Amino acid sequence: MKKLLLCCLSIGSLSLLLPCQSQARYYWEYLVQPDWQTDFNDVYALPGIGRAWAVGGRGIIARTTDEGVTWSAQTSGTTHNLHAVHFVDPDDGWTVGAGGTILGSGDGGDTWSSQVSGV
Repeated sequence: MKKLLLCCLSIGSLSLLLPCQSQARYYWEYLVQPDWQTDFNDVYALPGIGRAWAVGGRGIIARTTDEGVTWSAQTSGTTHNLHAVHFVDPDDGWTVGAGGTILGSGDGGDTWSSQVSGV
């Protein structure tokens, strides 16, 4: 029988208890909704305001505005795996992923648009 190893991730006032498969690499399965059935590859929380975003396989983006109590799906417009997410303020953020995918949002993640890398 497999034992599940849990890792605690604390970012600002947001604390998440997440399954991890190794000490160096974390996977967040079923973080938000069991029917999403994806691994989440990255999570980013803005300190002190209770907002965080998680990105993962098949272009899934999830957002919380209540310190992780509830999560909602956001439409990314891609099916590429997303690897990282970062917000500089409550409105402006970016996510990057497979196939050179770069998405930007200027409204807290309500909408996402494709970005050009310039390379």
